[in-house]
Amino acid sequence: MKILFLGGKRFYGNSLLKELIRLKKFQIYVVYRNKKPAIKKTNKVFFIKCERDSEKEILKKLNKERYDFVFDNNCYKVENCKKLIQNLKYKNFIYIFTSTVMTYIYNNKDKVNYNKKIINLLPKKAKQYIKNKSNIEKYLTTLNIKYLIFRIHNLIGINDHSGKTNFLFDLSSEDLNKFDIKEKDKVQFALVEDVVKIVTKKMLKINPKLFNNEYLTIANRPFSLKDIIYERQKINKKKTSNINFKSFPIPLNYIIKKSEIRDQKHTDLKKIFNFLKKNLCTI
Repeated sequence: MKILFLGGKRFYGNSLLKELIRLKKFQIYVVYRNKKPAIKKTNKVFFIKCERDSEKEILKKLNKERYDFVFDNNCYKVENCKKLIQNLKYKNFIYIFTSTVMTYIYNNKDKVNYNKKIINLLPKKAKQYIKNKSNIEKYLTTLNIKYLIFRIHNLIGINDHSGKTNFLFDLSSEDLNKFDIKEKDKVQFALVEDVVKIVTKKMLKINPKLFNNEYLTIANRPFSLKDIIYERQKINKKKTSNINFKSFPIPLNYIIKKSEIRDQKHTDLKKIFNFLKKNLCTI
């Protein structure tokens, strides 16, 4: 089967792309703008230089093959989604979209436990990001195409360009008092390596002919910030400073109900900290 893959240059997208290539189950057409992802070309991996916001380039460069999957990992606005889908001639594909768990906040039908002030506490860019992802999801429901939406909670791992990983694990016990963090203040996240396993497993099971539109939520079990700080300080006694919770990228008290978590093997704190100890300079 053939995959048109957008957004494989860094972090989660790069890790997923490498795993899909390693499996040798797909022909993968990797779309890039300026610089190719650090991946070798093989008889099953092809590179296409294309500006995704250009209708002319999409028509010219992305319509030479019929794809079974269009994996869109760098779509951040409805306009991006529209131009891509509308200008792909062969529509008999499954469009796979990387979204965020926080789209639940914009959907009253989904039941989520969270602090209602959470949106106001988030940075402006984060609010716009969530709103854009929610709008893309709504747009997909208006189309006559098959789609699979991965709603992923706060991703952590090496090469995290968002800074969430370092930020979360730089917390200290002093921060608990400084920012009045309570026992109930919990977070959820997902380790990149676990998410990659879940996503690839799901893709391998899909039968395009029998597939029905689906949302898949990926979120690890809630952790108390106190637990995280306690585990961290068993490894490293270093104190940190300049933690600003007004711009904290991981919302507190934002917990997904167990019934909404699909196919998730929970990452425990011991596994996460062993991972961080090996890979991050902050631990």
